[in-house]
Amino acid sequence: MGRPKTHRGIVRDILKQLRYGDRMNIKEIVDYLNAEGVATISGRGKWHSGSVSRLFKKWRIK
Repeated sequence: MGRPKTHRGIVRDILKQLRYGDRMNIKEIVDYLNAEGVATISGRGKWHSGSVSRLFKKWRIK
């Protein structure tokens, strides 16, 4: 049993799945995250393409 995942870790897994598994582009990912009510990293506001792009770069998701 490992450490429980943080919200940040869960979001990272979701982004990887949507990008690599479901082959979604950034706009589709943003729409999905907002439609599903996935909280942003800060917990405020909605997802935007710029914030998702920054996370891709930070977490080296291509």
